[in-house]
Formats: sequence, structure tokens, C-alpha cells
Amino acid sequence: MSQLNSETHLPHGNSTSIFSNQIDIHPDLSSIITKHMAHPDQRPISDEQKKQFEFAWNWQQNHPLNSFILDTGCGTGQSSQQLAKLFPDSCIIGIDQSMQRLGNTVEKCSEQANLLLIQARMEEFWLQCLEAKWAPTKQYFLYPNPWPKKKHFQRRWHGHSIFPILLQVCSNLELRTNWEIYAKEFSVALDLAGHLAKLEQIFPHDPLTPFEHKYQLSGHHLYQVTTTSR
Repeated sequence: MSQLNSETHLPHGNSTSIFSNQIDIHPDLSSIITKHMAHPDQRPISDEQKKQFEFAWNWQQNHPLNSFILDTGCGTGQSSQQLAKLFPDSCIIGIDQSMQRLGNTVEKCSEQANLLLIQARMEEFWLQCLEAKWAPTKQYFLYPNPWPKKKHFQRRWHGHSIFPILLQVCSNLELRTNWEIYAKEFSVALDLAGHLAKLEQIFPHDPLTPFEHKYQLSGHHLYQVTTTSR
């Protein structure tokens, strides 16, 4: 078991480390990625998801800023607010499937002209992006649900059938996680899909998300995966 998973006592915080019955990269990663690259997700799009996509598309198209960045699974939207400050020359679209998590942040985002938060399912949003040929300049995956049980591998973004679609939409990615295995798998999955990736441990001075701040205080190791040009 990696050092990250073996930590049981956290002297500087109260966030427990990720526990998993998987001690290294999933043994079926290569075969699953290969299968999904040959047969990517083709699910139907619900009317509600079409409305959400159209709303986001119209907002960005009518915005004076041409480029946009996706904050996938943005949770409370605090990471999207940070990104909007870091990239004032880009529109930031934060997406989460839970309106409960977004909460009051949706109203507050009106204070930042380059920020939009919407409730949507990423799988259907990406499919519509691909169909509309509407591409962000970058996609952030900030501390996604790691689905740490070995049997749930295909619920992780890199193990999901939507993985080839999200790469077609935009392959400029940045993932941050406190689970080393997730970072290693994401990096290998990108390589299998034909994209170079850089994996490194990070020590953020200004945490992008509440999770990142909490994990730092709890003594977790933090990892980042970014795509690079060949």
C-alpha cells in the first residue's frame, strides 16, 4: 500500500486518507481504455440537459471574452470563483450535477462577470460540446470523487466510457487529487489515449478548492496531472 493510503493519524487536520482495496493501478486499465477508445459513450441527451447546455452556450457566445475554461464537477463552485480570478481573460464555466452543492454560490457568481455556474451532467455536456464543436481552452478536474473501490474503476473519469469524448472536446487537462493511484491511472490513461502527461506532487500556496485546503491541513500528499504537447 502506498504511503498516502497507509496514513492513519493526521496531526494537522481531520480529513481521513483514502482507503481502498486497490493497492496499485487497476489491472484492467489498459483493456478498458482500449475498449472505450474503440466504442466511446453514445448516450441520449435529455431535454433538461439540452436546455442547460444551450443556456451555457448562449452565455459564452454573447460574452465579450472569446475563450472559456471548464471546471468539471465544481462542487460548491468555490474553485470556479478562484479560476475566474486567476484567468480574467477567459470565461469560466463551473458544472456540477448537484444543485444542493452549488447552493448560494450561483447567486454570488453574478459578482464575477466572467463566471457561470450551472447544474448539469458532465457526460451529456461533453457530448453536446462535441456535437456543437464548442471547445474550452482547458478543463480542470479538481479533486473528483475517486471511487476508491476496485470494482468501481469505471466510475472514475479515466475509466468511464465518456473519457474519449472529453479528450476530443479538449485535451488540455489539469487534474488534482489526494490519491496517488488516481493520479497514476489518469496519467497512464492519457498516454494510452495518445496524449503525453506530466505527474508531479504539488504544494499549493493558494489552494484552489476547499478540499485542497483541507487535505493540506490534514497532511495529505497532493498530486497534479497535466497534459503536455508531443
